[in-house]
Amino acid sequence: EVDQVYQTADGEEPVPITWAYNHHYGAFLMSPHSTMVHRHAHGTHRPQGCGSIGGRFWDAVTDNDAPYIDGDIPHSQFFSEGNGGEMRRSYH
Repeated sequence: EVDQVYQTADGEEPVPITWAYNHHYGAFLMSPHSTMVHRHAHGTHRPQGCGSIGGRFWDAVTDNDAPYIDGDIPHSQFFSEGNGGEMRRSYH
């Protein structure tokens, strides 16, 4: 993230962090036996992650008829990245 450059006629120029900075992104990796569901947060549960607005959030749910996968292989996995670029004072 820090040492990105682009090529110009005069050589390399640094890419401004505000052009390259991906702030708070997440991704679901899902098998064909998973479904995305828009859920309500209940009680004191505070939704986190993908699209957590207004007491609702997106979640990947394994289908009831999903085949058993031997071992610890899930039918869905959520990956999340948080902040980055603070060392360049790009807080926002």
